[in-house]
Amino acid sequence: MEYKFTDLVDISHLEKLMVSACEITGLLNAVLDSSGNILSKIGWQDICNKFHRNCPQTESNCRKSDSFICEHLLKEPFIGYKCINGLMDYATPIIVEGQHLATIFIGQLLHEPPDEEFFRRQASKYGFDETAYMEALRRVPVIPKERVVSIMSFYSQLAQLLATLGLEKKRELIRSEDKYRTVFENSGAGTFIIDRDLKIIMANMESERIFGFKKEEIEGSNAWTEFLYKEDFEKIKEYHSLRMGNPGSVPKNYQISVYDKNGNIKELYATAAIIPDTELTAVSLFDVTQQKQSKEALRQSEERFYKVFDNSPDIINIIGMEDGRYIEVNKKFAEKLEYTLEEVIGRTPEELNIFIDENNLNETFFRKLSEQGNINNVEIKLRTKSGEIITTLCSTEIININDEICWLTVLKDITGEKKMEAEMARLDRLNLVGEMAAGIGHEIRNPMTAVKGYLQLFQEKEEFANYREQFNLMVDELDRANSIITEYLSLAKNKVTDLKRRSINKIIKSISPLLQADALKEDKTIVLELEDTPLLLLDEKEIRQVIINLVRNGLEAMQPGGSLFIGTFHEGREVVLSVRDQGPGISDEILEKLGTPFFTNKETGTGLGLAVCYSIAARHNAEIEVDTGPAGTTFQVRFKI
Repeated sequence: MEYKFTDLVDISHLEKLMVSACEITGLLNAVLDSSGNILSKIGWQDICNKFHRNCPQTESNCRKSDSFICEHLLKEPFIGYKCINGLMDYATPIIVEGQHLATIFIGQLLHEPPDEEFFRRQASKYGFDETAYMEALRRVPVIPKERVVSIMSFYSQLAQLLATLGLEKKRELIRSEDKYRTVFENSGAGTFIIDRDLKIIMANMESERIFGFKKEEIEGSNAWTEFLYKEDFEKIKEYHSLRMGNPGSVPKNYQISVYDKNGNIKELYATAAIIPDTELTAVSLFDVTQQKQSKEALRQSEERFYKVFDNSPDIINIIGMEDGRYIEVNKKFAEKLEYTLEEVIGRTPEELNIFIDENNLNETFFRKLSEQGNINNVEIKLRTKSGEIITTLCSTEIININDEICWLTVLKDITGEKKMEAEMARLDRLNLVGEMAAGIGHEIRNPMTAVKGYLQLFQEKEEFANYREQFNLMVDELDRANSIITEYLSLAKNKVTDLKRRSINKIIKSISPLLQADALKEDKTIVLELEDTPLLLLDEKEIRQVIINLVRNGLEAMQPGGSLFIGTFHEGREVVLSVRDQGPGISDEILEKLGTPFFTNKETGTGLGLAVCYSIAARHNAEIEVDTGPAGTTFQVRFKI
């Protein structure tokens, strides 16, 4: 039975195969049937197409080469021949059941760099444009003979394979199509084949899922651009037009938005490429809508977290466990601890000297954190950049961020609450003492008055004349005890006050000579810094007492030569009385106990002076604030207007 090669092999498929072979080897190829008809011709060199085959003399040389090959073709698996024009050609026959049906040619190559002088003479001889001819020569591939032999061995085996496949053409075509269809349908991507006019000529099942149309609705009746979101329409048309002219001038991969059958917008990742030697384009589409939504949701989640993190009213920081350095801190951290973000990130708390009792923290806090994995509401004190101490409630969790183990710490500033607690405790103690003063103050004073009266009576009697010095001492001590009781009674909650609208500046000026006299005795000065202030509801005697007590405390705190400043000013809805000394400041231990009745650090003090001041301030609905440091201490009494 006689065969024709075209009966056994689908030429269009063969061409695709030969295109791939040409791309792999870099060599031209051609398939001719037994009658010399060209069935496939891929990658021929310009030196042959434009010169050797277009000149009668050199074209004759080509025919001689073809004749030689044909005469010797069936003697070996393949044959190689250097043509008269200077290039190498190779061929291998396709034989089916002893019949020579076709021939595979490769060639138009060199085994070694060309003898350019030979080709220049040839250009001159046959009237070729030497420059164009030599440029065409330089594009001719130079491939060692050994590699060409391997390639021809491949083509020889390919030829036999084609022959074998050709015997069962129909069955193999069906198998081939089934395999192709399986790959096409199960690639995991929506795949289109579109023509030059952007019409979809083939679509797979995944395309149905993406667009919601049946394949029959997509193929042949729709242009690819009909699915595109309006903002991508012109871009894709431009890409397609440029790709048809120059595939390398546009990106192969890009993201687009499309409409599905229900009008929903989907986000796709597209890959487009020209199918070689056709005007068809293969487009692969991956639906990334869910990924983009997830990515956007993650971005929004991270944005929300960052907003919560950065704008939290609490101090928040993240520290890497490996090196103990700050990875991130929020704005409240920078605000409360008085550092910029740049000063903190990448440094450790130890380098910033933030922790107050570092040794105790290492022994308790961090040990407990390592054992439990978290810490809740542990009270710790921190040092700000300026040296101020703040009290916080610390909660810490161990977390994983990008495979790095970290500490997430939230610190609630309770400095104000702690001060309030201390103030409330002080007031509670003051109230208790006040209640006691009201209850027992008079009971103590009455017997003392009787004792003093009898002592004064005995002083006048001649029989006690030798004891008058002792009686005087006893009376003085009783007077001193009486003054203490007087101060003690001023703590009483139910003490009657004589509140009238008065000028605090006038009260200060009225007792200024007395205060100046006290200061001069100790080689110290008092400076008045009084501003205009509105009238206040004041008990003049009690306010005098407050001023005298605060001034005398300030004078006692200073060395000779120091100055004490008494000031008043109007601030918002308050009038402020300020007493500022130039003493060494008050220690934290003493500061916590200020205003506690009977607490004193003076050898002859009663511990009632400041307690009385706080009690009087409370009766005037005023507050006392203390600011102390190495340069001195300032007491401010803030009266509500």
